[in-house]
Amino acid sequence: MLDLPKGMIGKINERLDDHWADLTAKLTSKSEVDYETYFLMSSKNKKVVTRAGYYLGYLLAKEIAKTMSISEMAQMKIQDVLPLIQSTIEKLRTHRDTPDKVL
Repeated sequence: MLDLPKGMIGKINERLDDHWADLTAKLTSKSEVDYETYFLMSSKNKKVVTRAGYYLGYLLAKEIAKTMSISEMAQMKIQDVLPLIQSTIEKLRTHRDTPDKVL
């Protein structure tokens, strides 16, 4: 389900840094277009792979889970979430190894 549409993960990994940069710029956006770009099959955005938000979110959660349990993540104070996501994106961009195969 994560690699839907088929090949999504490979396409994102080919331009992973571009996706992180675009996502970083839109982290606090409330725009329905930005939501559609990252999560819906109906996205018209040609720069961001359709449904990329699901895979990028998986990569973020996987990285954060190295230092924090799912329970700890779920209990975070709202004001601590955005800085954690920002720092984790920066860490993933700095250490640009190819992500593990997911499927």
